[in-house]
Amino acid sequence: MKSMVKGFRSKLALLMALVVVFSFSLSMTAFAAIDTTVTVKFYNDTVDPDVQLWTTRTVEYDSAVPVSKPYLPGGYTDPLGGAASVYDAIFAAAEQIRALPDEDPEIEDPPVVGWDANPAYGDPGGYIEAIGDFVTWNDYDYDPITGHHISEGEGWVCTVIPDGDDPYDPIQYLTAEALEDGMEIIFRFQSYRYEWDD
Repeated sequence: MKSMVKGFRSKLALLMALVVVFSFSLSMTAFAAIDTTVTVKFYNDTVDPDVQLWTTRTVEYDSAVPVSKPYLPGGYTDPLGGAASVYDAIFAAAEQIRALPDEDPEIEDPPVVGWDANPAYGDPGGYIEAIGDFVTWNDYDYDPITGHHISEGEGWVCTVIPDGDDPYDPIQYLTAEALEDGMEIIFRFQSYRYEWDD
């Protein structure tokens, strides 16, 4: 009889310990330290620059938890050391929209991304090539006799508005642009045409 009571006490103690451990782990997950909240807005300037494509999305991060960055090709180091970038927030917002069945236009596939290993200036970085039906394209023409270049197309352009500060257009790839709490990110699909001479 003593061994049954002792065995019961051991199992009860183990059960209580497991309950405490599970409760603690669940509370840590439920109360993660969200310290970076940003909003992301998408526009289509080729139709109406004042009307949003999709509803404003809010993206939250815990700066103590490194962000997964599967777009980084082998051999490249994350310039932000695992911290969330403007690129990460835009990608996460597009994925949120993709999960919503009532958004119009609908996004059926994950954003199409690319990596520029040899940019004309600045460091290598990632870019978003397409979100839904909004696909980046470019035509380039050069006349060697006159030395005249023409580059035209459509693509995604970003404006960042830090909390309580003036808006700016990042000059580096968005994978290297750090997020700040309260930041608003405007991501526009727009037409462009550049002409220049040698």
